[in-house]
Amino acid sequence: MLGIRPERFTILSKDDLETPGLELVVDAVEDTGAVVCLHTTAKVGQEATPIIVRTPGRQTCGKGEQLRVTVRPDDIHLFSAKTQLRLDTGERSA
Repeated sequence: MLGIRPERFTILSKDDLETPGLELVVDAVEDTGAVVCLHTTAKVGQEATPIIVRTPGRQTCGKGEQLRVTVRPDDIHLFSAKTQLRLDTGERSA
């Protein structure tokens, strides 16, 4: 299993086609004023996975829109599907 905190995603510019990213479809927008939570779906093959992306301030994405996000590798956490415990990848942040 993979764990990424919603605030760790970076929304890529529509013009940025070189940065590796995950394509998402916005299902709902939750605007609390200080932050916006984008409730999205990522489709990989036949699987659809819900993903929440949290951004500061106002967001211009609306329901049904597509966007691409990326995340720094050191912000990704791996968990055992069997034990639900975090896996040690041996990488340490500087």
